[in-house]
Amino acid sequence: MKFRIIYQQSSQNTQSPIRVIEQTSQREVGWINRYLDREYVRRLADTSLRAYAYNLLHFVRWWASIHHTGDIAEQDLSQSTLLDYVRFQSSQQPRPSASTINDRVAVTERALRNEFPEASCQRRAVFTKHSCGVDRWALLAHDRR
Repeated sequence: MKFRIIYQQSSQNTQSPIRVIEQTSQREVGWINRYLDREYVRRLADTSLRAYAYNLLHFVRWWASIHHTGDIAEQDLSQSTLLDYVRFQSSQQPRPSASTINDRVAVTERALRNEFPEASCQRRAVFTKHSCGVDRWALLAHDRR
């Protein structure tokens, strides 16, 4: 499966012009595009929407490499989903920066929370730089206020 971002102008003020699709079928990745639509309605800048779309594109490509689909069902998510995604990113060469990993995970976590408010992946995996310069991963409990 290949996923990509497309730009399409819509006469609707409720649909983001930035969409994530599966390239072969041209089918939209619903959960991602619903999140982008929500952020578009909040009047997020197009540059921010584009950054969110690229972060989510990275996640859905990883997800599809494991699950062979871009679709996500709530029962497919676990508390280790985001941490597994962090581990995948940290094993890439060249390794993305800590801030890139955190941005990707934060946007993904918000999009998943938007789609599945009660999912068990509601913990954030965060890459931190220890005060002595040692890299470490931490799982932070998400405040659900």
